[in-house]
Amino acid sequence: MRNDPFPVDVRVLAATGVALLVTDGRTEAWIPKSQIRSGSSIGASSERGEEGTLVIPEWLAAARGLS
Repeated sequence: MRNDPFPVDVRVLAATGVALLVTDGRTEAWIPKSQIRSGSSIGASSERGEEGTLVIPEWLAAARGLS
């Protein structure tokens, strides 16, 4: 799988110190904050209820069912 940046439109459902629980409307997935790439409007400081674009590696999007 590829490490290319992959944008996904999501809503944040929950946040911890190290990960975000997000949904794209079909799938819920925990995303490590360390994997969030530049160009994201959703970032490490995002909170529950925020909506926007999350840019993560393509392999992670596929592994979490967000692709």
